[in-house]
Amino acid sequence: VSAVEVYWFDDGRLKRHCRVPKSWKLLYREGDAWKPVTGASQFGTEPDKYNRVTFDSVETTALRIEVQLDPEGPWSAGILEWKVE
Repeated sequence: VSAVEVYWFDDGRLKRHCRVPKSWKLLYREGDAWKPVTGASQFGTEPDKYNRVTFDSVETTALRIEVQLDPEGPWSAGILEWKVE
């Protein structure tokens, strides 16, 4: 795996409670440990588009996204679609 694309769900225009996150990072599983990918491009949080991240290739059985929510409100974050390449 050397790239992912995340399409963040944001229903702010509908005055609901799901927004894009403040930030995020991608981890991969190596044995029993979770490690951040290395050599990553920017982890975007733009709404209404895929946010593509490329990184140094890894061989793994699992990926995990860790999200930092926006501290300014009582909002959650959601993923509409996640592509793994």
